[in-house]
Amino acid sequence: MTEPAWTPRSLPDPPPRAGRGGARGWALALLGCLPIGVVAAFWTRALPTTVRTEAELAAVGFGWPFTWTTQDQTRYSPQSFPMTAEYVGPKSMADPLTTHVEWAWFAADCAVLWAAACAILTLVSWILRKNGAAPRSDRGARGGQR
Repeated sequence: MTEPAWTPRSLPDPPPRAGRGGARGWALALLGCLPIGVVAAFWTRALPTTVRTEAELAAVGFGWPFTWTTQDQTRYSPQSFPMTAEYVGPKSMADPLTTHVEWAWFAADCAVLWAAACAILTLVSWILRKNGAAPRSDRGARGGQR
């Protein structure tokens, strides 16, 4: 007895998939690096900076590679210069320091750090591909064999 034409066995195999994700895979990976750039930009604000004179205390800059946050830390009177200044958040004191944020420089900072994260992702992907490491989805299709 023959099977009817509508059974799953009679369906043709799907065409083989071209590449390992194509443009959509890269677009999602690049968009995935965006939160890394934003978090890294906020993290760089916490890096300490060196203040060399008392006049510099009026506008201590934070952020890397671009200074996008400045604080007036003149209320502190250090014993000697140069000194290390750290970012003081507004919620850490009853009378917060005067802080000015340049959002355009923050966006530029995010863009530079996003590009760095994308470059690192591309380099790691290239190294893994060169060494023959397959993505997890390909390993599952082979039945777990390496």
